[in-house]
Amino acid sequence: MHLQRLGQFIAQIVSEEEPGFAEMIEDNRWIIDDAPLMNVAYGTTTDRQILTSRLVGGRAWLERFGMNPEQSFGSEAFTVMPEDATIVSAVPFELGFVVKLIEWVAEQEGEDPFGEIEEALGFDVRGDVLLNVGPRMFYYQSDATGGGGILSAVLITDLRDPARLANTHNRLVGQLNEVAANEARGYVRIRNWKGAGQEIFSFSTPGLPVPFELSWSIVGDQLVVAASPVGIVSAIEQMTTDGPSINDNVKFKAAILDHMPERGAASVTFSDTERFARLGYGGTNLILSGLSNAVRSPVDAERDAGILMPSFGVFAEGIRPMGAIEYWEGDDYVAVMRMDGSSVVGVAEVLGQIGGLNGIVTMGAIQAGVAMPALGKARLNAQTIKSASQVRGLVQAAILYSTNNEDRVPESYDALIEEGFITWEMLQSPAGPAYDGKGDIVLRFDFENGEFPQFMPDIVIAMDRAAYVNGGMDVNVGFADGHVETLGHWEVDEILDQPQNAGAREAFQLD
Repeated sequence: MHLQRLGQFIAQIVSEEEPGFAEMIEDNRWIIDDAPLMNVAYGTTTDRQILTSRLVGGRAWLERFGMNPEQSFGSEAFTVMPEDATIVSAVPFELGFVVKLIEWVAEQEGEDPFGEIEEALGFDVRGDVLLNVGPRMFYYQSDATGGGGILSAVLITDLRDPARLANTHNRLVGQLNEVAANEARGYVRIRNWKGAGQEIFSFSTPGLPVPFELSWSIVGDQLVVAASPVGIVSAIEQMTTDGPSINDNVKFKAAILDHMPERGAASVTFSDTERFARLGYGGTNLILSGLSNAVRSPVDAERDAGILMPSFGVFAEGIRPMGAIEYWEGDDYVAVMRMDGSSVVGVAEVLGQIGGLNGIVTMGAIQAGVAMPALGKARLNAQTIKSASQVRGLVQAAILYSTNNEDRVPESYDALIEEGFITWEMLQSPAGPAYDGKGDIVLRFDFENGEFPQFMPDIVIAMDRAAYVNGGMDVNVGFADGHVETLGHWEVDEILDQPQNAGAREAFQLD
């Protein structure tokens, strides 16, 4: 795939469809220009899936986005993470490119957002913070820092000048606590405390049972952030004491260290697939049971996919961890991902990472939330169709009555019911009852000399009054020639205000 040509193709389509974006695309054409060729390959072994990509000659292009080919991770970099880490990510992290991009956009707009922020806060946002962090960032989850799930998350980033950030941080904490004391009456506070030999800061809500206490500390030349006080103490102990690390984890060795390039990796990602797949087994079983039911035939009992989910023992045997390594090979940027050979295991791993069966329940709740508007619309459509059927039945009953009674209009609903043309239930709207109690599905009895206006396609003789007065649903209107139309409220008003329908509003008690 040639990224430059793909970018040019997309830019051309966007410019043609949205001319307003043409100038912006032209100003940012440097993103597309000289974009490299990307080769992608996928293959399998007896127990693994392997996905690889190569940006051919991509060095100069990636350097535009702030990537530093000289920055790499060797095995010694991973000692900051505990042996029982379940998810690991080590990536280059530079905000210089983002800062330059914001400055460029601000210059085009004649604005100075950094200047305004710095004036308001009293410190150098760029130099003290944004350009201070990097060039590496680590993320992990582990049993030691909170049980191995998302609430055990730890983030570590390098600092170029930790003393400078610490000074700015302390002033900012003082300002925030002062504002919180005035605005939140002491219920929100950043507290500082000692743990693992370091000064630690935590976001706290004194007097309120908020189950969240983000914590952080500057340890040497690194900033470490954890999801809880327990997590931050464990993370600091890992960083400041000698002992086992993720390098001693046999799964990490198999997935990452055994495949590390000699000069180190540009980035690394690891997941303990077996751990998460076991947690996600139950949820995956539910999904595959649903799939089995979906492909079964309601009329052909022989069409059956059978049991798609293997037994737990078979499923859990020999699961391979996921490891992804990105590295430089000359001017080429190469990425290789190795994962378990089973797609079912892959699904279970993802479900395990979001909470196993509990994750399925959460996903179900989210899907239900997404589906509710659609279900509501379907229900509304069904009500509209039922209403149309009832209005049509009432119109046809009136026409048949007039045919049998010398073209006379029925005197009341009782006359139609007595002759068996309708039932009282036909007059009860799905949108009803009408809030004012003046009828749901109604018929006109007020025509001049009591004569029915047969075969008149523009004269209204019946309508779903409840839908009109209650709102929330389109209105079915019946005409003297027997047809029914489903109309919006303003369309109904237009028709009722036409000369041939004079008296209709009064007859339907709409005024």
